[in-house]
Amino acid sequence: ILGRISAGAFLSGGLRIDVDAARDALGQRIAGVLGYELEAAAAGVLALANAQMASAIREITIDRGKDAREFTLFLFGGGGPLHGLELARELRISRVIVPPEPGNFSALGMLLADARVDEVHTFLAPLQDAAMGVLYAKLASMKASAAQALQRDFGVTQTAFSLQAEMRYLGQRHATRIPVFEDRKSTRLNSSHVA
Repeated sequence: ILGRISAGAFLSGGLRIDVDAARDALGQRIAGVLGYELEAAAAGVLALANAQMASAIREITIDRGKDAREFTLFLFGGGGPLHGLELARELRISRVIVPPEPGNFSALGMLLADARVDEVHTFLAPLQDAAMGVLYAKLASMKASAAQALQRDFGVTQTAFSLQAEMRYLGQRHATRIPVFEDRKSTRLNSSHVA
């Protein structure tokens, strides 16, 4: 709608974007409902997406004790450069790098990366001894499932696992990622740290 992606040149013309359908969808579902002009609604959607991405970057850097303003923003993938300058302004990052063929850069990274499977499950319970047995049983099941997927999809026979729990205090919105160790005697989740 805003012309940031050419309707006729997307994927070298292999995929045509139906601008009229996009205008109808945004007009009926967002602009018309909220009483905005179509272009203002489209700009608002992009501004919201950029704000969420900037928030995620802040969260990651703050969790690591870093200030995003001290870094260079590296933009890759098919959509990274479309949002990069707005993100840099929002985060007050003064330097941005866009590699040649940024979409290919992302695909190349996937080709060179080790085979990996992520297993994510929601388990909501207070951090008490009674919940720990259930937690460790769930982790064992997740590890078995991931190992099977790696064997089936990639022929991998040797695996390594990184186990983490996203935890928060009761009533807290933001979760903190905590490493989970399998040796229950030497290191455990400790209720004095996170409840």
